[in-house]
Amino acid sequence: MIRGLLSDPDDFFARQSADPSFAAPVAVVFVAGVAINLNTVLVLPALAESLSGRSETIARVVTLVGAAGGTLGIFGLWFIYAGTFHTISVYFDGDGRFRTLFLLTGWGFLPLVLQGVFGAAMFQYTLQHVTVPQDPAQFDSFVGGLNDRPPLLVSSATRLVFLAWQAVLWTFAVSHGRRLSVREALATVGPAVFVTLAVNVHSVAGAVLAG
Repeated sequence: MIRGLLSDPDDFFARQSADPSFAAPVAVVFVAGVAINLNTVLVLPALAESLSGRSETIARVVTLVGAAGGTLGIFGLWFIYAGTFHTISVYFDGDGRFRTLFLLTGWGFLPLVLQGVFGAAMFQYTLQHVTVPQDPAQFDSFVGGLNDRPPLLVSSATRLVFLAWQAVLWTFAVSHGRRLSVREALATVGPAVFVTLAVNVHSVAGAVLAG
Protein backbone atom coordinates (compact mmCIF):
# COMPACT_ATOMS: atom_id res chain seq x y z
CA MET A 1 0.00 0.00 0.00
CA ILE A 2 2.75 2.44 0.97
CA ARG A 3 4.63 1.54 -2.20
CA GLY A 4 1.69 2.71 -4.31
CA LEU A 5 1.55 5.98 -2.39
CA LEU A 6 5.23 6.58 -3.08
CA SER A 7 5.32 5.49 -6.72
CA ASP A 8 1.99 6.79 -8.04
CA PRO A 9 0.06 8.96 -5.57
CA ASP A 10 -2.51 9.91 -8.22
CA ASP A 11 -3.54 6.30 -8.77
CA PHE A 12 -3.23 5.53 -5.05
CA PHE A 13 -5.71 8.21 -4.01
CA ALA A 14 -8.02 7.36 -6.90
CA ARG A 15 -8.31 3.83 -5.52
CA GLN A 16 -8.47 4.91 -1.89
CA SER A 17 -11.24 7.43 -2.54
CA ALA A 18 -13.56 4.61 -3.65
CA ASP A 19 -13.13 2.71 -0.38
CA PRO A 20 -10.90 4.66 2.02
CA SER A 21 -9.00 2.73 4.65
CA PHE A 22 -9.52 3.86 8.25
CA ALA A 23 -6.87 2.03 10.24
CA ALA A 24 -3.97 2.69 7.85
CA PRO A 25 -4.08 6.53 7.80
CA VAL A 26 -4.66 6.56 11.58
CA ALA A 27 -1.51 4.46 11.94
CA VAL A 28 0.42 6.78 9.61
CA VAL A 29 -0.59 9.86 11.61
CA PHE A 30 0.23 8.16 14.91
CA VAL A 31 3.67 7.05 13.75
CA ALA A 32 4.28 10.56 12.39
CA GLY A 33 3.40 11.97 15.80
CA VAL A 34 5.83 9.62 17.50
CA ALA A 35 8.57 10.38 14.97
CA ILE A 36 8.42 14.15 15.24
CA ASN A 37 8.54 13.89 19.03
CA LEU A 38 11.56 11.59 19.15
CA ASN A 39 13.79 14.56 20.02
CA THR A 40 11.96 14.98 23.30
CA VAL A 41 12.54 11.35 24.25
CA LEU A 42 16.20 11.51 23.23
CA VAL A 43 16.73 14.17 25.89
CA LEU A 44 16.02 11.62 28.63
CA PRO A 45 19.53 10.06 28.73
CA ALA A 46 20.96 13.56 29.04
CA LEU A 47 18.60 14.21 31.94
CA ALA A 48 19.81 11.06 33.69
CA GLU A 49 23.43 12.23 33.39
CA SER A 50 22.87 15.81 34.53
CA LEU A 51 20.14 15.47 37.15
CA SER A 52 19.53 13.21 40.12
CA GLY A 53 16.90 12.36 42.66
CA ARG A 54 13.59 14.17 42.63
CA SER A 55 14.74 16.68 39.98
CA GLU A 56 15.44 13.85 37.53
CA THR A 57 12.07 12.20 38.21
CA ILE A 58 10.16 15.44 37.69
CA ALA A 59 12.12 16.23 34.52
CA ARG A 60 11.47 12.75 33.13
CA VAL A 61 7.74 12.96 33.84
CA VAL A 62 7.45 16.41 32.28
CA THR A 63 9.44 15.30 29.24
CA LEU A 64 7.39 12.15 28.68
CA VAL A 65 4.10 14.01 29.19
CA GLY A 66 5.25 16.59 26.65
CA ALA A 67 6.13 13.86 24.15
CA ALA A 68 2.80 12.10 24.66
CA GLY A 69 0.91 15.37 24.29
CA GLY A 70 2.78 16.20 21.11
CA THR A 71 2.09 12.76 19.67
CA LEU A 72 -1.63 12.98 20.35
CA GLY A 73 -1.76 16.62 19.28
CA ILE A 74 -0.98 15.67 15.70
CA PHE A 75 -4.46 14.17 15.44
CA GLY A 76 -5.86 17.64 16.09
CA LEU A 77 -3.60 18.97 13.37
CA TRP A 78 -4.93 16.28 11.03
CA PHE A 79 -8.49 17.47 11.64
CA ILE A 80 -7.51 21.12 11.12
CA TYR A 81 -5.86 20.43 7.77
CA ALA A 82 -8.74 18.26 6.54
CA GLY A 83 -11.29 20.82 7.71
CA THR A 84 -9.42 23.63 5.99
CA PHE A 85 -9.18 21.69 2.72
CA HIS A 86 -12.87 20.78 2.86
CA THR A 87 -13.90 24.38 3.54
CA ILE A 88 -11.79 25.89 0.77
CA SER A 89 -12.86 23.20 -1.71
CA VAL A 90 -16.45 24.39 -1.36
CA TYR A 91 -15.41 27.46 -3.35
CA PHE A 92 -14.54 25.14 -6.26
CA ASP A 93 -17.82 23.23 -5.88
CA GLY A 94 -16.05 20.24 -4.42
CA ASP A 95 -18.14 17.11 -4.10
CA GLY A 96 -17.38 14.35 -1.65
CA ARG A 97 -17.84 13.32 1.98
CA PHE A 98 -15.72 14.94 4.68
CA ARG A 99 -14.94 11.48 6.08
CA THR A 100 -13.34 10.46 2.80
CA LEU A 101 -11.28 13.64 2.56
CA PHE A 102 -10.29 13.34 6.21
CA LEU A 103 -8.97 9.81 5.77
CA LEU A 104 -7.17 10.65 2.53
CA THR A 105 -5.55 13.67 4.19
CA GLY A 106 -4.11 11.39 6.86
CA TRP A 107 -1.85 9.76 4.26
CA GLY A 108 -0.25 13.15 3.71
CA PHE A 109 1.48 12.86 7.08
CA LEU A 110 3.75 10.09 5.83
CA PRO A 111 6.61 12.54 5.02
CA LEU A 112 6.62 13.58 8.69
CA VAL A 113 7.73 10.06 9.62
CA LEU A 114 10.94 10.44 7.63
CA GLN A 115 11.33 14.03 8.77
CA GLY A 116 11.07 12.95 12.39
CA VAL A 117 13.57 10.11 12.00
CA PHE A 118 16.06 12.36 10.20
CA GLY A 119 15.58 15.12 12.77
CA ALA A 120 16.09 12.66 15.62
CA ALA A 121 19.33 11.42 14.06
CA MET A 122 20.62 14.99 13.76
CA PHE A 123 19.54 15.72 17.33
CA GLN A 124 21.29 12.63 18.67
CA TYR A 125 24.45 13.56 16.77
CA THR A 126 24.33 17.05 18.25
CA LEU A 127 23.85 15.75 21.79
CA GLN A 128 27.01 13.65 21.43
CA HIS A 129 29.06 16.76 20.70
CA VAL A 130 27.90 19.13 23.43
CA THR A 131 28.35 19.34 27.18
CA VAL A 132 25.16 18.94 29.15
CA PRO A 133 24.90 21.49 32.01
CA GLN A 134 24.84 20.10 35.54
CA ASP A 135 22.62 22.90 36.81
CA PRO A 136 18.94 21.92 36.31
CA ALA A 137 18.01 25.60 36.00
CA GLN A 138 20.09 25.83 32.82
CA PHE A 139 18.63 22.77 31.12
CA ASP A 140 15.73 24.51 29.35
CA SER A 141 18.00 27.16 27.86
CA PHE A 142 20.50 24.44 26.92
CA VAL A 143 17.89 22.47 24.96
CA GLY A 144 16.63 25.65 23.32
CA GLY A 145 20.16 26.63 22.34
CA LEU A 146 20.71 23.38 20.47
CA ASN A 147 18.51 24.62 17.64
CA ASP A 148 21.24 26.90 16.28
CA ARG A 149 23.71 24.02 15.89
CA PRO A 150 24.52 23.24 12.21
CA PRO A 151 23.08 19.67 12.20
CA LEU A 152 19.77 20.91 13.59
CA LEU A 153 19.71 23.86 11.21
CA VAL A 154 20.08 21.36 8.36
CA SER A 155 17.29 19.29 9.89
CA SER A 156 15.06 22.37 10.09
CA ALA A 157 15.81 23.29 6.50
CA THR A 158 14.81 19.82 5.28
CA ARG A 159 11.33 20.44 6.69
CA LEU A 160 10.68 22.49 3.58
CA VAL A 161 11.41 19.47 1.38
CA PHE A 162 9.08 17.25 3.38
CA LEU A 163 6.42 19.97 3.35
CA ALA A 164 6.63 20.12 -0.45
CA TRP A 165 6.14 16.34 -0.51
CA GLN A 166 3.13 16.71 1.78
CA ALA A 167 1.69 19.34 -0.54
CA VAL A 168 1.91 16.91 -3.46
CA LEU A 169 0.18 14.12 -1.52
CA TRP A 170 -2.52 16.45 -0.21
CA THR A 171 -3.16 17.83 -3.68
CA PHE A 172 -3.98 14.37 -5.03
CA ALA A 173 -5.92 13.56 -1.85
CA VAL A 174 -8.13 16.63 -2.29
CA SER A 175 -8.42 16.09 -6.04
CA HIS A 176 -9.89 12.62 -5.57
CA GLY A 177 -11.55 13.18 -2.22
CA ARG A 178 -13.50 16.23 -3.42
CA ARG A 179 -13.58 15.47 -7.18
CA LEU A 180 -11.59 18.53 -8.22
CA SER A 181 -9.03 19.07 -10.96
CA VAL A 182 -5.40 18.94 -9.86
CA ARG A 183 -5.19 22.70 -10.36
CA GLU A 184 -8.22 23.31 -8.15
CA ALA A 185 -6.91 20.88 -5.55
CA LEU A 186 -3.56 22.65 -5.50
CA ALA A 187 -5.32 25.98 -4.97
CA THR A 188 -7.25 24.35 -2.12
CA VAL A 189 -4.16 22.97 -0.43
CA GLY A 190 -2.00 26.03 -1.12
CA PRO A 191 -3.12 28.40 1.69
CA ALA A 192 -2.58 25.87 4.48
CA VAL A 193 0.78 24.82 3.04
CA PHE A 194 1.82 28.46 2.67
CA VAL A 195 1.03 29.18 6.33
CA THR A 196 2.98 26.10 7.41
CA LEU A 197 5.85 27.15 5.14
CA ALA A 198 5.89 30.65 6.64
CA VAL A 199 6.04 29.22 10.17
CA ASN A 200 8.91 26.89 9.23
CA VAL A 201 10.88 29.63 7.47
CA HIS A 202 10.40 31.92 10.45
CA SER A 203 11.63 29.15 12.76
CA VAL A 204 14.74 28.47 10.67
CA ALA A 205 15.50 32.18 10.24
CA GLY A 206 15.09 32.75 13.96
CA ALA A 207 17.54 29.95 14.77
CA VAL A 208 20.08 31.28 12.25
CA LEU A 209 19.86 34.81 13.64
CA ALA A 210 20.07 33.54 17.19
CA GLY A 211 23.24 31.65 16.26
